Amino acid sequence: AAAASASAPAQREAVAGVPWGCEIESLESAASLERWLTASGLPEQRLALEKVDIGERGLVALKNVRNGEKLLFVPPTLVITADSEWSNREVGDVMKRYSVPDWPLLATYLISEASLEGSSRWSSYIDALPRQPYSLLYWTRTEIDAYLAASPIRERAISRISDVIGTYNDLRDRIFSKYPDLFPEKVCFATAAILLPAFQNGGLENYSCDMGYSRGFHFISS
Repeated sequence: AAAASASAPAQREAVAGVPWGCEIESLESAASLERWLTASGLPEQRLALEKVDIGERGLVALKNVRNGEKLLFVPPTLVITADSEWSNREVGDVMKRYSVPDWPLLATYLISEASLEGSSRWSSYIDALPRQPYSLLYWTRTEIDAYLAASPIRERAISRISDVIGTYNDLRDRIFSKYPDLFPEKVCFATAAILLPAFQNGGLENYSCDMGYSRGFHFISS
């Protein structure tokens, strides 16, 4: 993995001090990911990561596709799940002991692995993740009110952001604050930035405190 990701650090940028992802149109990181996947046992595929018409990366068929044909296969060994082994087993044990739900568990898993940089087996995958994917979680409350005023999505977006803030506050209070050696400040901050990208953009100040956000969490998407 270290050799496959040798070109990736130039693409990486820190999320709260943790190296994370690349620009969404980066072909360099996509090529590094494909090399790593092949070296890790991914069978030959009928799709490849290439730049598409909208200027970003997409999966492009390498051959004519027949109806019903299987296009993509990823073996279980190359899939990150809630049962994946943590490089820092002590961190993983704590997260599982507290029965953290899958999506914040996986977000924390990715940040924990990203903080190890090249020593994580997933470094090439993490380097290829879009640094800022399209998501309403990146919108500030002002933007939501301005652009979704007449949309039924508005209330769902506000509710989702509230849920994410509450989830992070729960992680902070139940786990992160009790195990500062396992969850240093940069890991906690980056986890919050991945769970709720508005945090890293300074957007949480636009949300009311009754949504569960406390200005007390300065340590702390993606």
